[in-house]
Amino acid sequence: MRSLDPTWTDVATVAIVGGQLVLLIVAAVFGWRQLREARQLREAQVRAFVMVDLDEAARPKIIDLVIKNSGATIARDVTFEFIPTPKSSTGGAYFDSWKVLTTGIATLPPGREIRTLFDSAPQRFNAGLADEYDITVRYRGEPGNKKYEEKLKLDFGVFWNRMSVQANGLHEIHAEVKRIREELHKWTANPGPGLLQVSPRDLEQRIADIERQLEEQRRERERRAVDTEPPGAE
Repeated sequence: MRSLDPTWTDVATVAIVGGQLVLLIVAAVFGWRQLREARQLREAQVRAFVMVDLDEAARPKIIDLVIKNSGATIARDVTFEFIPTPKSSTGGAYFDSWKVLTTGIATLPPGREIRTLFDSAPQRFNAGLADEYDITVRYRGEPGNKKYEEKLKLDFGVFWNRMSVQANGLHEIHAEVKRIREELHKWTANPGPGLLQVSPRDLEQRIADIERQLEEQRRERERRAVDTEPPGAE
């Protein structure tokens, strides 16, 4: 009667088949992960991406609220949820009536930016308002009209106690020179005894000297003007 016990060849065959099965499973898992990562990368390249941030405006110490679609495709039905409710020290409650925050944005094209005044930094620092806001942004976009939800945080604290450089630009220098020039031209070239007497040539020379001195002072301030600016300073 033939023995039913497995031979070494049977064991080897089973081991080989089992090893091949394991390799197939590992390859399948690896291939699935590669496919998923490729899809995620493609989605990241073509999707919309709506951000909310704080940014300094062109005017000194003024902080804007900025909403921007930095993605590659259009965002639709964009809505915002702020915790706590946004408040500004400048007065009024225009956030409560601003359509962007109350009903949202129907379409936000790629690269489009919407900017509005949020607050004045010195006023806000002294007003005791919240520094941090938690924001949830919800919208739809490509691919496949997919729903997205971003959890963001705004923090006014990044604007406090910073190092800054105080330096006058060409606009300020030209304005000061213009003021001095207008003042000097009020002088009469030869107004008579007892008063300042100056020729037109001397007057132009004095103006040139003043312009040169102002330029030297500006360069010196730029070299030494790094200091700590109090966050609430006007």
